[in-house]
Amino acid sequence: MPVNHQLLISQSQYQLNHLQNSRSEKIAVNAICSGWVKTDMGLEQGADTAIWLVTVAPREETVKYWRDRKVISY
Repeated sequence: MPVNHQLLISQSQYQLNHLQNSRSEKIAVNAICSGWVKTDMGLEQGADTAIWLVTVAPREETVKYWRDRKVISY
């Protein structure tokens, strides 16, 4: 089933607005392109962008669509 990326980003923006209204700390909400599902890559490589977004990426990088630690168009 195809994914509507604009809808996904809009939903991320909605979630961000809702969360920021209920918390004092800055929150980042992003979407990640998982690439191909069937792969020989290890867990570390497959989860790299997700882990990077949670642990290293600046909180200002929010409501974006990511793949391989880079913002991509949707």
